[in-house]
Amino acid sequence: MMINTFDNFSSLASVGFSFSLIRVHVYQRMYGCEWNNETGEVSGYHQYGYDGEDWIIFDMKENRWIAAKQQAVITTNRWNNNRGYLEKYKNYFNQICPAWLKKYVDYGRSSLMSTGIKSHILIFFVLIDYFNLSLELNKKICLYLNFF
Repeated sequence: MMINTFDNFSSLASVGFSFSLIRVHVYQRMYGCEWNNETGEVSGYHQYGYDGEDWIIFDMKENRWIAAKQQAVITTNRWNNNRGYLEKYKNYFNQICPAWLKKYVDYGRSSLMSTGIKSHILIFFVLIDYFNLSLELNKKICLYLNFF
């Protein structure tokens, strides 16, 4: 069963969030992974926000969603009861995302190492799935920036 995020998010109005036709509201989704090439440690993050405030946060260690707002409890309970959905996220953040991240770092290694100047590299790894929460890699974007 695939969970439609936007439908779940739109249920906010029924549990206490106010929507206005005059005001613009912002639905935010942020997720990604980090990989420490020295220790091999992999970590990830996935969270939703509404109008600049946290709404629901995925706890990677516990493999469950946490409601950051009281209004998110119903959706959090629904998502936590879908074990298949949770296992897909666990696999994504522990296997798929780090594999792609490592691949892109390897692709760029020669250009990243060629400067001879110590630099800090910030890697943004974004997989856009158009809110359907499928784990297909529809669009892969990897951007690295050097700061000298």
